[in-house]
Amino acid sequence: MPPDPGHFELKTPRQIFNKMVRDANRIAKYPADSDACFNFFVTAEHMVDWLLPGDHNKTARSALRSDPVLKICSQLANGAKHFQTLDKRHKSITGTNYTYSTRITFDGEQQQPQEPSVEFVIELEAAEAAALGVQSLTVRQLVTRILDFWEPRVKHLPMFEDTRKG
Repeated sequence: MPPDPGHFELKTPRQIFNKMVRDANRIAKYPADSDACFNFFVTAEHMVDWLLPGDHNKTARSALRSDPVLKICSQLANGAKHFQTLDKRHKSITGTNYTYSTRITFDGEQQQPQEPSVEFVIELEAAEAAALGVQSLTVRQLVTRILDFWEPRVKHLPMFEDTRKG
């Protein structure tokens, strides 16, 4: 039987977190992959809604969203979805850029150039920089911080829905 419309096969916060881990693994290998970054940050932005659904959890969701790591994630996710961040709540990032680096190693007389690496860098506003102790983060560093934020909040949750009838 096909999945319920709009659900795919991701039905629990734990499954959504595992999707984030898969996206993070792709970013770890290819940090400039726009598809992987889009998938990760948009998924991570909505994790709070999946973990704490309903009106009765509105205050708890707001509390989580005040974390500097999630504020940065939100600005990236919404900027990616809408191609800009005009919402006044998005003020955690001052800019983004790509850095390129290459390494040449010398083995005796031979030079062995390696493939250039590309890194997406996020420059932080003063409040987030102070809270996190850094002026900027690479995309991989931010992904790690986001996974570190969510992992203890979902690791105890069941992987699958309880489909038993009461």
